[in-house]
Amino acid sequence: MRCGNCGTLNPEEASFCAKCGTALASNQYSSSTSTVPVEAQAGAVADAWVPSTSELASLGQRAGSWIIDWVLQAIPYIGLIPFFINCVLYRRGSTIGLSIASARIIRENGDVSGFYHTAVRQMAAILSFIPLGLGYWWAFWDPHRQTWHDKIMHTYVVRNTPELESRKGTSSKGAVVTFWAALAVALVLVTLVSALVLAAMSAFLGTGLF
Repeated sequence: MRCGNCGTLNPEEASFCAKCGTALASNQYSSSTSTVPVEAQAGAVADAWVPSTSELASLGQRAGSWIIDWVLQAIPYIGLIPFFINCVLYRRGSTIGLSIASARIIRENGDVSGFYHTAVRQMAAILSFIPLGLGYWWAFWDPHRQTWHDKIMHTYVVRNTPELESRKGTSSKGAVVTFWAALAVALVLVTLVSALVLAAMSAFLGTGLF
């Protein structure tokens, strides 16, 4: 730091000129300024805000909101209950609807349709549904009342009897292979969709939309 009186260059930390003893204004000001915590300079720190009892949500409000949130989140999973029930019924060529209607799925060889055969038949039902449900309407004029997915899987829907109820279901090898192949494809698709959803959520979070 240069002395304003004699022009001597002094170290930056010097408070007085080494040659003439003149006080160096900048450091003199710095040394006279005490280091005081910001809180002390600004005055007393304000207390943290605490809501009054009247402002707090009641326990009833909190419990009600909790119940509503969990019920809404559980709705998608409720549909899994009939799905698992159907998976059990598939073993004997039946579904919830067929059980209520007292009907059963039979293969063309006379065996009761087993799990894999019934499951693949249910998958094939998508093909009957796509063209405005034409595959289902087909049963109205078909001599054997078969839908398209019945014809694909070589099955018939017959009236249930105690004798049929006592039989174990069987499945063709083709149905077994098709089931596992379809399951593998479904898992790949679910993984891809999940990755896309997570990527989209990350993008939204990055832009502050959440």
